[in-house]
Amino acid sequence: MTWFEKQGREGLVPKKITETVRPKQGQTYERLTTVYVKPEVPEFVNDWLKNFDSQVPVYLVGGSVRDSILGKAPKDIDVITFKPKEDIETRLKTSDTKFYQGGKNLPNLVTANLGNNQLIDIISVDGDIENELVRRDFTINAMAQRPDGEIIDPFGGRQDLKNGILKSPKGDSDKVFSEDPIRMLRAARFIGDLNLKPDNSLTDSLKKQKDLLADMPKERIGMEFGRILYSKDPVSALKFLKENDLLKYIDPALQRTVGFVQNLEGHDYDTWNHTLKSLEHHITKDKDKPDLATRLGILYHNVGKPPASNSNNSDFKNYENIGAQIVEESLNNLRFPSDIVDVVRKLVQHHTSPRTAETEGDHRRVQLKLRENLNKLNFVATAHEVGKEGNINANTDHIVSFQDRIDKLDPIDVENDRVNLSPLTGKEIMDELDIVPNRKGGGERIGKIKDFLNQLVIEGELKQSDKKGAINRARQYHSTFTQKSNSLLKSWLNILKAEKDEGLKFDADNNISWEVDKKAHAETIENKKSDLFDAERTKQGLVPVKITGVDGIRRTYWCRPGFEDKMIGNNPNPQLREQEKKTPYVGMFNLKDTHGHDSLDPKFKDKGVRLAHPEDNHDTHKHFTGEGKKGGILPAGIHELHISHDPYAEFGHKGKNKAIGRLSRSQGPGYTHPEIKELKDSQKEYRMKALRKQASILNTELDTQYNSDKPDVRALITGIMMETGLRIGNPKDTFDSIKKGKESYATATFKKKHISVTGDTIKYNFPGKQETIQSGTIKNAGLAKGLETVLKNKEEDDYVFEQDGKFYDEGDVQKYHNAIMKVKDGYVIKNHTFRHSKATNMTIKNIDDFVSKAKGSLGFIKTEGDFQDFQKRMATDAARQLNHPDTKGEFWKTDMTLNSYILPNVFGYTKEGKYVLLKDEVDRENTKLSSEYQNKMQELTGSKKYNKVAIQTVQLDKAYDGREFDPTRKKEKDLDTYGENRKDKAEDRDLGLDKIPPHMRPRPKYYEAKFAKTWIEDLADKGYQSPMVKSSNGDGTKIWFIDGGIDYVADVGATGVRHVEKATFRPLASNATNKISYDPTGNNMREPDDNEEELYE
Repeated sequence: MTWFEKQGREGLVPKKITETVRPKQGQTYERLTTVYVKPEVPEFVNDWLKNFDSQVPVYLVGGSVRDSILGKAPKDIDVITFKPKEDIETRLKTSDTKFYQGGKNLPNLVTANLGNNQLIDIISVDGDIENELVRRDFTINAMAQRPDGEIIDPFGGRQDLKNGILKSPKGDSDKVFSEDPIRMLRAARFIGDLNLKPDNSLTDSLKKQKDLLADMPKERIGMEFGRILYSKDPVSALKFLKENDLLKYIDPALQRTVGFVQNLEGHDYDTWNHTLKSLEHHITKDKDKPDLATRLGILYHNVGKPPASNSNNSDFKNYENIGAQIVEESLNNLRFPSDIVDVVRKLVQHHTSPRTAETEGDHRRVQLKLRENLNKLNFVATAHEVGKEGNINANTDHIVSFQDRIDKLDPIDVENDRVNLSPLTGKEIMDELDIVPNRKGGGERIGKIKDFLNQLVIEGELKQSDKKGAINRARQYHSTFTQKSNSLLKSWLNILKAEKDEGLKFDADNNISWEVDKKAHAETIENKKSDLFDAERTKQGLVPVKITGVDGIRRTYWCRPGFEDKMIGNNPNPQLREQEKKTPYVGMFNLKDTHGHDSLDPKFKDKGVRLAHPEDNHDTHKHFTGEGKKGGILPAGIHELHISHDPYAEFGHKGKNKAIGRLSRSQGPGYTHPEIKELKDSQKEYRMKALRKQASILNTELDTQYNSDKPDVRALITGIMMETGLRIGNPKDTFDSIKKGKESYATATFKKKHISVTGDTIKYNFPGKQETIQSGTIKNAGLAKGLETVLKNKEEDDYVFEQDGKFYDEGDVQKYHNAIMKVKDGYVIKNHTFRHSKATNMTIKNIDDFVSKAKGSLGFIKTEGDFQDFQKRMATDAARQLNHPDTKGEFWKTDMTLNSYILPNVFGYTKEGKYVLLKDEVDRENTKLSSEYQNKMQELTGSKKYNKVAIQTVQLDKAYDGREFDPTRKKEKDLDTYGENRKDKAEDRDLGLDKIPPHMRPRPKYYEAKFAKTWIEDLADKGYQSPMVKSSNGDGTKIWFIDGGIDYVADVGATGVRHVEKATFRPLASNATNKISYDPTGNNMREPDDNEEELYE
């Protein structure tokens, strides 16, 4: 007899049953006995398989054979055959069985549909049965069965099941794990599901092969991890993972709990064993219907303790909220479904609420957050109490009391997924307070009043059934409103809302245009420059040079006599001339080539290089060697310096400032003169009106692309630009910056690690230009769906918008959306138009809110100084959104935003029924702040004058405040996850801690100032874009942080960060590795931005 094992009970399997014995004498009793039965495959399936096998011989394989031997009904039935696929299909057709093809990824698979929800996968394979089975992962899965019941078990799988042993065929686990490292996690699942013990050969192989898991896709790891927790005994499986050092490959946050001692009374175990005790108790309660979210909540409920602990592990302030942030990050990283992630986060965040909730408001908030998942919270809270000492009889009276108080609360009324606790409906508020929804912002006020009443109910200050009390409170609240006038900015808002279409035109094909096309607009500006400056240029002896640019527009530049042929763009050599026209230096002179010296020459260190000035005489002064009297001195360190001889030029100089990684230039009268700026602004207005008018056409096409199986990435780039005003950027700039170790990105070059999608929420976080991290949130379901489609097959370091091997630059995207919006040839809605619109809209809203705060008047703005100060205050948000840093990257630069992005006519208000511009109301000669303005601003804002806003403060407070950055918070107002009781903000800024999200700032403050002022900056310089601190050793010389989903440990000395390495163990000094596994070189500095503000807007 061969390994085709034949027994007397062929095809039957043992099964224990209870039988009743009735002896002739004595009492009747029951006993367990073993009978041999057919495997529990449905009878109609057995009949079908035998019939099919008569023509195409098949073998049942895998889990269905294992489950049948164990007396379980197989969940899935997989069969193989050594006949070709064509024979399978022919046999299925003759038996009138419906079937489906496996597709291009599984060309040899055919799925038969037997009806009654029964599917059978049939795979055509080559070779013989033994060679097929030897490729399986474990002997218990390396068995086959013929439809007549014959068991084929060449590697002793049945005996291993009987003995409770898990091993690989032929004991060759090395081969099994190297072929698919995820099988190491499957081993843990079978240990938990079938109560098996690993063979020595298997555990020996794990030690050698475990590092292969580091390169496995997180989706696969997360899926197997979920199956482990679903298993019959997940505790045994988790112990196996921990004992074999596999836990860190699933989630380092769990690994950090191993051995983490809690120096608290009543806590007998370290955090890991406490968790296992908690889970061990719970699985006895849900073994019939295991719930993944609850088991995950128990597994992670204490994960916040290691990063939240004090120096001796006796206090864990805010650990629940820190743990909620960690579990959200961990489960998202493992690609768990967003609904499960959201529930688990709330379970971890509130697992101590049954003990800490005191007021009705406390209970109501938990009820609102957990809703139908409150029972899961009680399970987690109970498991937490049991796990402290391993006592299944632990006191849980407070949990019962907590649920009793929840039950006594009014039920939650949900309308369209929005919680409605207000005792008054919208109509009742309208009737009682005489508010008309469509007049004077009535709809907005009704919504605010309902939110106010909702909050009163939540806090227990108002009963949901108390309509009379609600009316009184609503009237009080409504009386505090400052009535806004919708006409406040009506004349300007009309431009943005396209309520008036003056200047817009449509031809017979509905192509849009406006009063002046691009070429005519440029010529108008040229003519205006000529009218303003040519007479003065001639007086100074300058001569004109006409150059036709690459855009076909002929412009006039001026220079000193004798230098005409040396002007960039006017080279006598035609080939060189055309090359020069493609540079940003047309009409200028290379200082070194033209005047024989370099701006970096040491002999000019003190005198510098002066720009041309109308009051300097060219015949007697050499402006460009530092001998001019009036012209401004250029900043030091300008490379490739080009200067203009014309004191009225648009730019006096251009060059590369390598210290800040940007193009350096100085604006001249040809750029800043009010009449020229007004002409440019008029063209911006037309473009913004056209964009608003055609937005519906654009959005329709974008929605189509969002829902496509293969969205055009230009649509996604356009959508992000519309929502955020972010730069598109040019891929070449990014690639060049990476080569130089100065990584900077823009929308077109997002990598997957820069963007994430959860439901309808998109989060982005990336290094933009000049070392500033840009972070934010977009709420757009369609765009989120389109991004999910393109992200699903991308790795973390892949470029999101690389499609079919092609990158799209600004020009490609601009042509794309202009074609959709049917912009007529000769006209253009620029990419920058989206940025202009975003900045202008944000500023309008700020002004509108401020005027309401000032009770409808801005009459206290008296001087030009007042006006300039007010403009900067109103423009700061837009400067942040559009990422306009100053040259040192320290503060937001509102000057650029105001000059190039925000149209000046927005700075006005309604006075006596008429819209007036502030610039026409102030004393333009007085540049000082008036005392009236300072006093009023002190009253309204707490600051007499505008203070520059530091980049890190705005960037991180806005990005991580829990409202804008975290999509799972929705409209929750209790941002406890993010540490709302922070008292020492000024000290945080002094120590450099304001660069860390508030919930991750280390407490207590054992970082000395000499460390804290340098280490966070050093990490940024080393390429860690958004490090979040999790822990430190006692003296602050080691800091554990997470960046991009990976845990690191930094070695900090008196001079800053000495080196950084990956961290895979609990954050204590004794567990840190010595091997540096990551050697960062980038520093986030952005390259010179050649797609800067265009000269002819």
